[in-house]
Amino acid sequence: MKKQLPRYTLIYGSLTALACLLFFIGLYNISPNPLGVRRPDIGFNIMMIFIALAFYRRNNGGYLHFYEGVSVGFLVNLFAAILTGLGIFIFVTFYDNTPFTTWTAEGVKEMYSNKETFDVILDKANFDRTIASLKNAKPYQLVIDEIMFKQFSIIPITLISMALRKQRPTP
Repeated sequence: MKKQLPRYTLIYGSLTALACLLFFIGLYNISPNPLGVRRPDIGFNIMMIFIALAFYRRNNGGYLHFYEGVSVGFLVNLFAAILTGLGIFIFVTFYDNTPFTTWTAEGVKEMYSNKETFDVILDKANFDRTIASLKNAKPYQLVIDEIMFKQFSIIPITLISMALRKQRPTP
């Protein structure tokens, strides 16, 4: 069954990335800032991880070890996040840069509108550095942002792996 682990991660990671990219394109058509509201797409990751683990377990004679569940779930999530980030990067680089510029402009606007809150957290130099980094952001940072955000799926991955785990009885 170990030979099928990469196959499952590639197949379900690709399907997840496709769903997330279609979600992004749908948001692009209905929202002025699709990068600012795309976070619900993490639900696609969690749903596809569950499906991948269910199929992996079914094709493994009904058994799934915890380490297999975490491995499959983590790799599906990571592969999907990388592909989704690359897809969004390609979209904003070659098709339309407007979502990226809107996203960074709204980030700067949000920082200034909540300046009193950030003054408690950040000193003036760090606040100014954060504003400068938002103004100088590059589209490749969307890939890193996607990978970092999708790591929140680790908790559901662990819970799903524990729920679906079933070990072979020891003699």
